[in-house]
Amino acid sequence: MWTAPQEGRYRNSMRSFVLAAFVLLSACKSAPIPIAADAEPVVIAAEQELAAGNYENVRVQLTSRDLREFPKSLQPRYELTLACAYKALNQDWLAFTTVQDFADRYPHSELRELVVKLIYEVGKTLTESDSGFLFFWSDRRGGRQCLEHLITRYPDAEQLAHALLILGEMAFADQKYDLAQERFRDLLTRRPDSEWRQRARFRFAMSRVASLRGPEYDLDEMQHASRELVDFLAKPPENQAFVDAARESLQRVLGWQADRYIIIANFYRTIGNRPGELASLQRAMAENLAGTPAAASAKARLQLLQANTTLPLGTIP
Repeated sequence: MWTAPQEGRYRNSMRSFVLAAFVLLSACKSAPIPIAADAEPVVIAAEQELAAGNYENVRVQLTSRDLREFPKSLQPRYELTLACAYKALNQDWLAFTTVQDFADRYPHSELRELVVKLIYEVGKTLTESDSGFLFFWSDRRGGRQCLEHLITRYPDAEQLAHALLILGEMAFADQKYDLAQERFRDLLTRRPDSEWRQRARFRFAMSRVASLRGPEYDLDEMQHASRELVDFLAKPPENQAFVDAARESLQRVLGWQADRYIIIANFYRTIGNRPGELASLQRAMAENLAGTPAAASAKARLQLLQANTTLPLGTIP
C-alpha cells in the first residue's frame, strides 16, 4: 500500500534527480571549448586552399571545426575565409550569415573592409536574382536584407551610395514610394558627391510623382512633387532621358494641380460660394499652370462669370 512517508521520499528523490540533471546540463553548457593546438595551421591552410581555388576543401575543413576552437585573434580570419568560400560556391546567403555579426564581434578588425566588400557583393548578386522557393524564400529579399545590414552596420562603407541606390530602386519597384524617397534622400545627404547623385535626384523626384493618385487627392503632395521636378530641371543632368521624363511628369502634375482647382471651384459653385469659386479659378490660372488645359478652361469660365453675375445657383458654366 502507498503511504504518505513513501510518497514524501518519492517526491524528495525526484526533486534531487531534477536538480542534479539541471546542474549537469548547466555544467555541460558552460564548459569552455579548449583552444585547438592546430588552430593557426588550420586557418593558414584554409587561406591557402582559398587562394588556390579549392573552395569546397575550405568549406569542409572549416565547418568541421567549431569557431570556439580558435583564439579570438584568429576568428575574424576563420569567418572571412569561410564566407569567401561560400561566395565562390554560389552559396551567397551562407556567405552573408557567416559574417553577419562581424561588426559587433570584431569592431576593430583590419579585415573590416574586406567583409564590407563581401556583404556588398553578396547583396548585389542576390538582388539581381529572381530565384526563390515558394513563399518561404527569395534571393531578392535576402539581397535587400544584406544591403540594409550594410547601410546600418557600416555607415562609412565605400559602397554605401550604391547600396542605397539599389535599395531605393527596389522600394520604387515594389511601389513603396515613401521608403524609396527615404533611400534616395539618404544617398543625397550622406554621399552628396557620389557618382550616383544625379540618378538619385531623378528617382527621388519621380518617387514623389509616383506616390500621387491624381487630381482628386492631396493638393499639397502635388505641389511638393512639382517643386522637386522644377528643382531637378533647374540643374539638369547630362542624361537626356531623365530630363525628358522629368519634363513630361512635371506637365502631368501641373495639369493635375490645375484640375484640382477646377474641382474645388465646382464645389464652391455648387454651394453658392462665389468668392471661393472665383479664387479657385484664379489659382487654376497661376503662372506655373498657364500651359495646362484646365488653365484655359478656368480663364474662359472666369470671363463668363465676370460678365454674367446672374447664373442660377449650382450652375457650372
